[in-house]
Amino acid sequence: MEDGTSRAIPLKRARTTTSRAPVPAPPRRWQDYVTTDTAWSASRQLWLATLGLGALAFRATTATWTVLVDEGARAERALRDAAS
Repeated sequence: MEDGTSRAIPLKRARTTTSRAPVPAPPRRWQDYVTTDTAWSASRQLWLATLGLGALAFRATTATWTVLVDEGARAERALRDAAS
């Protein structure tokens, strides 16, 4: 019994074992983000489609507004020319 209590517990690891640093993961490429399943999930597709539809609606509205303003200016010019 005395033999077991006199032994010290080693606090450091033995020198025979080598600690290996973890291997870092390779950096991800942008293609990896595009081709993953999460990049093309249904909610993301719906969000992108909504953005596209909003942009198309805005462009159509501004184009129509420009045409109407031009027609109004042309009509005013025609009325001024007729009154002169």
